[in-house]
Amino acid sequence: MQKTLFQTMLLSVLLLPMPCNAALNAVAKVVALRNTATATDIAGSKRALTSKAAIYEGDTIQTGKRGRIQIIFTDNTIISLGRNANLSIHEYLFQPELNRGALRTEVKEGIFRIMGGAITKTSPENFTTKTPAATIGIRGSMYAGRVSGNSLSVVFQGGRGIFVENDHGRVEIPTPGYGTTVLDSEPPPEPIRFTPQEIDALAPSEALPEESDREESEEPQEASSPTDDEGSATPVTTGDQTTTPTDVVPELPPVNETTPPPFDPPPWVPPTTGISHFGGSINGNSTDTSGISEPISDKMDVFANWQNGTLIGSSQDPNGPGIPVIFLVE
Repeated sequence: MQKTLFQTMLLSVLLLPMPCNAALNAVAKVVALRNTATATDIAGSKRALTSKAAIYEGDTIQTGKRGRIQIIFTDNTIISLGRNANLSIHEYLFQPELNRGALRTEVKEGIFRIMGGAITKTSPENFTTKTPAATIGIRGSMYAGRVSGNSLSVVFQGGRGIFVENDHGRVEIPTPGYGTTVLDSEPPPEPIRFTPQEIDALAPSEALPEESDREESEEPQEASSPTDDEGSATPVTTGDQTTTPTDVVPELPPVNETTPPPFDPPPWVPPTTGISHFGGSINGNSTDTSGISEPISDKMDVFANWQNGTLIGSSQDPNGPGIPVIFLVE
């Protein structure tokens, strides 16, 4: 009897819930915050987010009526959310030493912008954003969108392209400035060019304080005490502690919504006319007809004729007899 009771007590102890984030490593942190935003972990515990607050795998981030937030992951992926947005981080894996990674997120509501980091280069097939209407895939790119009910509107903003798919079909979007609007019950339409106004409407910063916001509050907001949807500070209770979110000035400079991130430039497109000159040096070994090899380190000039697609190059050893070597590549 005593043994059975001891085993039961031991089993109960082992089954006690552990603090959800106690043994987890942060996968991201808050780098910019305006007004209120919270994170709810997989155990259902909600906490107020502040500048530099840790974000964990399994968290669901919710912004308030006037809330905007930007977070950066350890692979340098940046996600920005506008007002009343809801984002869940279902999976995050970053193992640069193995060239492995994954970031699977879900946006259920609101405006968002995602700029892919290192994971989109090593494991683009594992980088997706799910929405009620469709899933977005990325190839080292930047895109912005809005989820409203069962509708998704998304625009590609730079990089190597995205795709949008659901149970009814799939479209590729390789051209910046193009996007699509899709319902959950229909295949994604073919991409169309979004107007500047439509792109601006998908910017998470579309709602930095406006006159309408200030008119809703009886008193001006103070930087140290943001307001919630009703115009008063919102304490959030976590365990035995109660904290009030603070209004944080973004630490990152404003991002041009149509400019690709600096770590992921768009692919270079060569011109179709004209001639370009490239100067440099060539290093290697030279072998004559008798089989004698010797090292070379010569200056080199290359001229590219973009109209007919040919390269003309010449190299000359400054210490040699002065006889240039000319080659042609078509």
